[in-house]
Amino acid sequence: MQEELIPYVETNYKVEPYKIFAGHSFGGITTINCMLTRPDMFNAYIAVSPSLWWDNKYILKLAESKLTKSVSLDKKFFYSSGNEGINYPNSFHTDLLNWDKLIVNRAPKGLLHQYKSYPEESHMSVPILAYYDALRFIYRDWKPPVKK
Repeated sequence: MQEELIPYVETNYKVEPYKIFAGHSFGGITTINCMLTRPDMFNAYIAVSPSLWWDNKYILKLAESKLTKSVSLDKKFFYSSGNEGINYPNSFHTDLLNWDKLIVNRAPKGLLHQYKSYPEESHMSVPILAYYDALRFIYRDWKPPVKK
């Protein structure tokens, strides 16, 4: 992504320097993995219903070792969940609550983050609302340029 995809997009399309990486489900854990291991690739990260259960909760364990209050992470990060396992202990939803607790308790310096639960939405319908809310969170201070 860093050596081929981003340079290709920057060469062939008109882009701004502000980059957002977003993903849903397995794409959500890919997004989180990138934020934890290569945080300088993007300015903001969006993880919609990330599959934190995957690989014996690898991403949760990675975050425990990478996230500390002494780390500086000047990024914006929005993460969300639908109704996946909301009524069952030790489920998809529990993993998201544990993730949120980890982020809140170990919030690195400069990390602006927001977690939003959509209990009325399924794993497949939650991206529609979550991506919209994520962009509103990321661009909350943005003002359109004034034409001269």
